[in-house]
Amino acid sequence: MAEEKKDLVYDVVIDHELHGVTIEQIAWWGANIEKGYPLWHPEDHKSHTPFPTRPGEFAVAKEKMGDGPVMEIRLPTATKLEDVVDLPVVYTDLVNVGGQPDPDGKVRSYLTHQYEATLYGVRGRSIMHREEGMPREFAEAFRKHCEEEVGRFPEFLPQLWKMWQVVKDPEINRPAHIRGLKKLPNGKWAYEIKD
Repeated sequence: MAEEKKDLVYDVVIDHELHGVTIEQIAWWGANIEKGYPLWHPEDHKSHTPFPTRPGEFAVAKEKMGDGPVMEIRLPTATKLEDVVDLPVVYTDLVNVGGQPDPDGKVRSYLTHQYEATLYGVRGRSIMHREEGMPREFAEAFRKHCEEEVGRFPEFLPQLWKMWQVVKDPEINRPAHIRGLKKLPNGKWAYEIKD
């Protein structure tokens, strides 16, 4: 589903059903993504550096989408939730939000992955929102890429997570925090550490 104006797409929304995957495994993946980044999308993903722990620093992902060139994407350590404008929240068990603040400090274009535990595993929704819009071709390439990468979680993540449980050094196997959302009395959303 995508909202369209003037041949631009503003929102790309992708729903996921991930059988055999847990919220804990997806949270671990977020903290240790470089340990298997090419497994997530063998054709498009090239490499990913660890997320830094200090504000203002970036992780770097190298990937492509379909037939496009390999891009180097700089990812900030964390996006302040209070800076995200009009974040649509569907699932609150585990939420990742990434976006670059504008000069006024507000995040108007973002990518969010939201997840909820189910009896079969995890249900999720990914949303890419660009306030200025994105070309239809890019939106469709992103949709295909995201469906493929998130859809691969059941194929590799439970096994990769299990293998890494023997490594107890937190400098090597970084601990993950299950970061969900809660609604505040003022109607805004705030992160809530659930573990």
